[in-house]
Amino acid sequence: MDSPIISRRGVCVYLILAVSQAGCTPSGALQVTPIDAEANGYLMSDELDPGLYDTRSRRQYYTLANLDAAPAAATQRRLDDFVRRHYTRDAVAGIDGLSVLFYNRTVFADYAAEIHEAARSDAGFMPGYRASLAAQIRLERLPGAADRWSRSRMQYVGEQPRFRSADIVTSDMVFSG
Repeated sequence: MDSPIISRRGVCVYLILAVSQAGCTPSGALQVTPIDAEANGYLMSDELDPGLYDTRSRRQYYTLANLDAAPAAATQRRLDDFVRRHYTRDAVAGIDGLSVLFYNRTVFADYAAEIHEAARSDAGFMPGYRASLAAQIRLERLPGAADRWSRSRMQYVGEQPRFRSADIVTSDMVFSG
């Protein structure tokens, strides 16, 4: 049965695709096409731009969906569909992982638990993906991270926004299957 993955407070949750490429610089080209949100049916947020680049971790972030009040099963279907549409098994080998950016720790923990539960089944996903996801998902509260994150906490480097990583809370879900 579907269950909400968002708190009653109505804070927004964003699912972010994080892509890492060794030696990449803010001006370097990542081998990933930014998401065409409208064509793929994903909701984009006015609060977060697609194509954010974290110069410290060398990760490129793309907004997949604004998951405000979305049920967990619907969220999993969106993720399934995205991976099937955009990544072959060979391409996935070049993806560092998925990161989820949260506005508060309660929602963060609730969502991670939902994804962990959904990850127990391989049905409808690339072979081994959910199994490895379930085994490797971890909750991480970065040292000094704020309970709330806002656009004002981004630093801009040229035209490339930069996350101050100490200000965000992430859960990394590593591809290995």
